[in-house]
Amino acid sequence: MVRPNSSSAQKNRRSPSTRLRQASLRDQLRPYVNDPDDLFLPPKAERPWKYVVLHHSANEVGNYDQIDHEHKKTLGWAGCGYHFIIGNGTGSPDGQIEVSQRWSNQKHGVHCRNGKTSEVNEYGIGICLVGDLDDKPPTPRQIAAAKALVTYLGDRYSIPTDHMGSHAQLANSPTACPGKHFPTQAILGSRNLALR
Repeated sequence: MVRPNSSSAQKNRRSPSTRLRQASLRDQLRPYVNDPDDLFLPPKAERPWKYVVLHHSANEVGNYDQIDHEHKKTLGWAGCGYHFIIGNGTGSPDGQIEVSQRWSNQKHGVHCRNGKTSEVNEYGIGICLVGDLDDKPPTPRQIAAAKALVTYLGDRYSIPTDHMGSHAQLANSPTACPGKHFPTQAILGSRNLALR
């Protein structure tokens, strides 16, 4: 299937070293993803993504289908508000990155309505780790998958480190998300400026 991609001309102008780095990042990410084609080449024209926002599901069990159903039924949304769900082994394999319809359709997020700016929700990629991270930390495989995904997205869309953070870091008002056991440094590294 031919997938339209608004940035194909830009990709052709990238240096060989940039293309090699991005191929390496894709290779590191591929083992975690349930649908690599939709992640790497979304079928819709790509949005100008500017943020990465990390969340937890606040439920011990779950997967994309459960969150999608809950967001439709309970919140009245048109589906899952996140772009990616990272399983903990309860509803999908541990560390598996599930690509949501929101990402495939390149729709704005519905995950950080209380962002420091309106752009956080409009141009922020929402990543949700399944689990109640107030109760216990994510699995090592979830951490590895999240780190690989954040690194890939940051590189692909040239997202600065101060535009990558947890919901609590990028929110304008206090929130308990993503939980007290969220491993910010393990996923985002010590250079994350949203921490400050």
